[in-house]
Amino acid sequence: MVVSGERGPGIESAKGSSDKECVHEYDASHLVQRLKAESRQAPGLVMRVLKRLFLGLPAKTLEQFFFQLQTMLGSGVTIRESLHTLAGQHRGRAAKYFGEAAEQVQAGRPLSGAFAKRDYAYGRFAVAMTKAGEQSGRMDDNLRLVSKVFESFRRIRSQVITALIYPIILLHLGLVLMHLPLLFGTDGSTGAFLTAVFLKGLIPLYLLLFSLFVAHLVLRQTNFYSELILSLFVFGGVAKKTALARFSRSVASLYESGVPLGQAVNVSLEAAENGAIRNAISEATQGLQHGESFAEAIQGARHIPPMVKNMIATGEHSGSLGVTLMKVADFYEHEAETAIRRMAKIVPLVIYLAILGYFAVYIVRFWVGYYGRAL
Repeated sequence: MVVSGERGPGIESAKGSSDKECVHEYDASHLVQRLKAESRQAPGLVMRVLKRLFLGLPAKTLEQFFFQLQTMLGSGVTIRESLHTLAGQHRGRAAKYFGEAAEQVQAGRPLSGAFAKRDYAYGRFAVAMTKAGEQSGRMDDNLRLVSKVFESFRRIRSQVITALIYPIILLHLGLVLMHLPLLFGTDGSTGAFLTAVFLKGLIPLYLLLFSLFVAHLVLRQTNFYSELILSLFVFGGVAKKTALARFSRSVASLYESGVPLGQAVNVSLEAAENGAIRNAISEATQGLQHGESFAEAIQGARHIPPMVKNMIATGEHSGSLGVTLMKVADFYEHEAETAIRRMAKIVPLVIYLAILGYFAVYIVRFWVGYYGRAL
């Protein structure tokens, strides 16, 4: 018998299990709601990715554009004159977009609004940084940071592409050599050779890779896929370090330019391309609007290493938060480049082994079939 006002162990355990079940149910329902919301956004994400692929501007063009723009603004040239000058230095789509921006600025629209009209070309981060520069009066510093972000992205992409050149060449040569009997055999046919190499080999491969690339660009905006990327060996580490480096450098630059910390964090979220890290920081830093310090707010953020949290706390305590975040960005940029170089050695080796394994299976099947017919 349990006396009134006292709790027996059975009641406590039952209450604890009930609380756990409620937590699990909340987590499950929260996940389902998030997945439903992300699925409703899928058409818009697909359209944005396709616009970026077919109507966007190359990273090298944007890097040069923002570097030249901030240089001209720093020299005292007006925004309208700078845009007109840069439009005359480019051709095609870039000249059209820069000319349109110049006309909108001339009509009285702010530069961030002119960029926002074609945010798929300039990027949301560039639009947000431009708007922050207009509010803080440090436009040239913000544009310099945008140029550095595009330069960093282009450098990382170049390292990956360079590492994949030789495996791609080997793959194409392998497909050609594998189907040479169709061309030089006793009943050789050029049509059969071209059909086997292109229609049955390269074209389906190109379509598959393009579809996977588009799917990656679309899904990386979702929380579920971003969480999956972070859990991958090597690739997850590179994604996390790159996102933290860009976010830290962006916050440091904006904060040093006089932008309020809460606004600097919100703008810098666009620099962290990984959706899971962006959502984790956004949810954790809501307390900044209620007077919490950056160190207190970031303590509950997932995917943020303890070292970063400790560095932020140290920077706030010493009054040098901007300098501390710059050091964090330098550290993670170095770590990311080291991981990319390591990945550049591993990925080609995996591709080589996969290609050799495929060729080995093909050769074995060919000779087994040949001797089978001979017998």
